Amino acid sequence: MLALEACVERIEAEGLDALMARHASAAAATRAGALALGGGLEPYVYEAKDAAPVATTLRTPEGVNAAELVAKALAADPSLPLIAGGGALSGEMIRVNHYGVDATPGAVQSSLAALGAALGETGRAVDLEGARRAVTEAWR
Repeated sequence: MLALEACVERIEAEGLDALMARHASAAAATRAGALALGGGLEPYVYEAKDAAPVATTLRTPEGVNAAELVAKALAADPSLPLIAGGGALSGEMIRVNHYGVDATPGAVQSSLAALGAALGETGRAVDLEGARRAVTEAWR
């Protein structure tokens, strides 16, 4: 009940339309940033219109285990809103959560930077600056 009350208070303080717009911006920025990052990451849900506005799921490239990649990213910053998919998807799917306090340009930038650094350690070419620019440009 306390968590529900906190959510309702945030909605009332920010306004529902503004809150929904922030989540949509976070989703668009995460997708754009992941694509610009490269390294083989790609949206798990192909069409943006079909994706959730509160989390973006990413497919890892062949030969890269999602759970291990997320663990490396979280080792650098355990507060990042990242998690590997559950069950059978734990090896191939990453979820970047962007809801509540994590629906900010900074949270999206930091999550993609950490994933990019971890991907770079696997020998994959990543474009951290390109991802940063894409997030900034996509944020509405």
